[in-house]
Amino acid sequence: MFSKIGDVANGWVVPWLTSPVDFLDQVKEHLTWDSVVLGIVDVRTVKPDAILVADGVSGEALAKWSEGALVGDELFREAKKKGDASGEMGEGGVLPVGMHTTVQMLPGSLDGQVMWYLAVGRKDRAYDDAEVQVAGLLLQLMKVEFAHVAESEMGRLVLDGDNRLLLADPRSEVKFRQRPELLEQICEKLPAVIKQRWDVLDDDLMHDIVLDMEGVATWMRIRKGGVAGSGRGHLYIETRPVGEGDVPAVGVLEDERIAQAVAYLSDNFAKSPSLSEVAESVYTSPFHFHRLFSRQVGLSPKHYLLRMQLQIAKWMLRATRVPVGEVATAAGFSSHGHFTATFHRLVGVSPTHYRSEA
Repeated sequence: MFSKIGDVANGWVVPWLTSPVDFLDQVKEHLTWDSVVLGIVDVRTVKPDAILVADGVSGEALAKWSEGALVGDELFREAKKKGDASGEMGEGGVLPVGMHTTVQMLPGSLDGQVMWYLAVGRKDRAYDDAEVQVAGLLLQLMKVEFAHVAESEMGRLVLDGDNRLLLADPRSEVKFRQRPELLEQICEKLPAVIKQRWDVLDDDLMHDIVLDMEGVATWMRIRKGGVAGSGRGHLYIETRPVGEGDVPAVGVLEDERIAQAVAYLSDNFAKSPSLSEVAESVYTSPFHFHRLFSRQVGLSPKHYLLRMQLQIAKWMLRATRVPVGEVATAAGFSSHGHFTATFHRLVGVSPTHYRSEA
């Protein structure tokens, strides 16, 4: 059991990248419950937007709990001091009253004010010492998976519902402490761009944005998360620098139709949409759309799409061992041969050579 829990190289599902259902199904192989809450909480002001996954607890109940957790949740207060606590859930607790519960907490930030938090409970019996240990290991795995950023220049962070930093991987947290203006730019620029490009962010999808951060074009992959009914949500963000020939930084645009077209291309690059399809998505004629897009973005729609596809392909070649043919399909190329020829022409080397040198 323990080796399987710790085998992160064997396809462990993490809640900030996948459906909560997939994550809960996997964790149920190791621990049983009737209710569970996993999150990242600021122990000074607990908010429901910090919850990554919840099952057997309503969003409304989580919102109510967060208002009084620091005072009314005895197991929360005990775990905050000791790292774990077990017993029956009382009034004011995160899980239903009377639930046999174990609560685990681990420091998540350098100052210790943000904590990884796990509460699991069931009706029929208390958790024994071995099960409490498993709960602690599950939470430790979440912390390690978040903190361990395999790509050398990648960052990982979570913003709360007020667009303030809730959690970052250790390397990014140090960088933000040294250069707070970088975090300020993310918190200021990103929400404005998201609001212009998408009416609503889908909880199940990653979206791509490239913004200028202190003179550096930065690729951000974002995913909205939160518990339905809680009234709050968080934003998971991965940051990577972009290279020569990748998608240019594009902020808030003068024409919302072009901003939404940029979002459409970013979300549908794998389908390689035509000019007419993109223009139709923003209710504009292809000719007029091409002229507006090229003027405001600095590239034609066709070349923006191609750069997006190559950017995704180069990232997959660097960061994964997915076969080249599957990379081609995922990035939106019609065939392995077309991908290889285009990649060699524009990047200067074959995909296989690029991967070997990455």
